[in-house]
Amino acid sequence: NINLSLASHLGGGTHSFTHMQGDLDRQRLLGDRPRMVYESVVDDGLEGIEHQERYERLLRRAKTEDLSEVSGIGCLYQSGVDRLGRPVIVFCGKWFPAHNIDLEKALLYLIYLLDPIVKGDYVIAYFHTLTGSNNYPSLQWLKDVYSILPYKYKKNLKA
Repeated sequence: NINLSLASHLGGGTHSFTHMQGDLDRQRLLGDRPRMVYESVVDDGLEGIEHQERYERLLRRAKTEDLSEVSGIGCLYQSGVDRLGRPVIVFCGKWFPAHNIDLEKALLYLIYLLDPIVKGDYVIAYFHTLTGSNNYPSLQWLKDVYSILPYKYKKNLKA
């Protein structure tokens, strides 16, 4: 059938070169171009240095500022060691007044408490009993804390 043959020939086929793979002009105009491998390594290295410097500034502040308003609440403390000898940090959610506390000071206290022990394995026990909406910090704050803390905090956390 000549009509079918002609239609398939004029349709252009399904080869990848027959379809637009992205708006290259738009990428050029907006400066949104794919990064080369060496650029990624350099950018990631600089980002890593910036994170490290930010953490070190927070650690210095944690060691020098008065954090008694957070430590006095009793929601976060070291309770001893587990049967494997790992330090155990206890966090009681119901005692954390997320909406009535300076969250930056809470972060500083977390760093102050954990920095000496995160060089090795450690355990965090979280108690959620009787917590309410006033005990929950924002999801954005939790994400910020996660991004601020260095890899050693995550790597050595065992439970």
